[in-house]
Amino acid sequence: MAEDDKKKIGLARLRASCGWGKVQKDLDYCVQRDGMEAIRKAIFSENRYEHLMSLSADHPRKVSYAAKPIHKHDSERRTKVTLYRYITKWFPEMVEGISMGESQMEAFVARFWASLLNGQDLESMFKVISGQDIVRTFRNEVGGRSCMTGDGSKFTQVYADNPDKVQMLIFDDGNMKARAVMWKIGDTTLVDRVYPNGGYHLDPIAKYCAEQGWIQRSNNHLPDYSPVPFDDGKIYDILLDRSKTDYMPFLDSFHYGFKHGDGTTFTLSNERDGECNLQFDSQHGRYSGGYPCECCGESIPDGEDYRDPNGDYWCSCCWSDNWSSCDNCGESVHNDDHCIVEPCQDEATYVCEYCLDDTTSCCDSCGCSRPNDETQSVVINTHGSEETVCNNCMEDITECSGCGELFRDDLLTSPCPGCENQYCNPCVEAH
Repeated sequence: MAEDDKKKIGLARLRASCGWGKVQKDLDYCVQRDGMEAIRKAIFSENRYEHLMSLSADHPRKVSYAAKPIHKHDSERRTKVTLYRYITKWFPEMVEGISMGESQMEAFVARFWASLLNGQDLESMFKVISGQDIVRTFRNEVGGRSCMTGDGSKFTQVYADNPDKVQMLIFDDGNMKARAVMWKIGDTTLVDRVYPNGGYHLDPIAKYCAEQGWIQRSNNHLPDYSPVPFDDGKIYDILLDRSKTDYMPFLDSFHYGFKHGDGTTFTLSNERDGECNLQFDSQHGRYSGGYPCECCGESIPDGEDYRDPNGDYWCSCCWSDNWSSCDNCGESVHNDDHCIVEPCQDEATYVCEYCLDDTTSCCDSCGCSRPNDETQSVVINTHGSEETVCNNCMEDITECSGCGELFRDDLLTSPCPGCENQYCNPCVEAH
């Protein structure tokens, strides 16, 4: 059967069961007054004998209906869909007649589910947890998956380490669960972004928070702006201890801040002002925006900064391009300041200026810096003064067989063919 034919049959059934005028009247009331009873009556009660539509026993927050009368009591053949899908599929004229857009329809359906909780004991649907229970809640993905659930839960340990300042609100009505981090600042309790971000649970959570006098976040959007708003419009700061973990979680509301001293304590804020130079936006336990690189000026992610001897910060890329370690003392040396030491046998090494003075000598013959134990001070008769010569260059210096003085090989000669002795010029003449 064509989709259009199915819709026509559904509309005919609806008109036959309760009359189009009554449906339109009920829906007008529903939209104008946000009354859920109207749509419940129009679709659940009036159309009951056409589809025998009801809440699904197998799939929470879905409805179950029989597309064909023969399937009314066959649970395996009954169709399970969301209420949104059921309404838009079988009653499109109802939606078009009240000019309800997709987002309005989704909000309308969410309020409908929330209305089913009216009259129930809200207190029994909520609990507040703290400490390691928060980490376990993230690990077990209570309230759905996010970047901090599952394996990412290890990044949330800082919540457990601050039980006097961080708690978590859990919603559980038996069909679904939701979570929200709570912040304690003096006598004020702030309720952070709710997970999942959309659904019928938002209404009872808002109602419960209002009853407790807690302040909620104004929306469930990503924190891509400043300040991140709470319902009272205020800016809040909170001091958090991070001495027992190396990680910081992704923070939805207290998205900005700065660290004190060695980074074991942070001040968090829902506003990025001049002092808050950090942004807690990493899905891997880090944070960004700490310090600008001395070389390129870009913000350096947490854990990837390097400090030079002057205390300036460098990003990892610029650091590897411009700095190296002294092979003797291990201190960091800028490439413009390090010195090359070329041992006579081994590969060249790099040392700082201090180690160069203490551990090496410059060969007067070849001009290279050599380790002290590979050089010696000798008097070469060519100049008549003491010189520092490396082992390699000493191979080109020989003792005159006549006077015993040292001369470079090119200044020594043999007085007769076949003679192995080498003589300086004066000794050759005497010989």
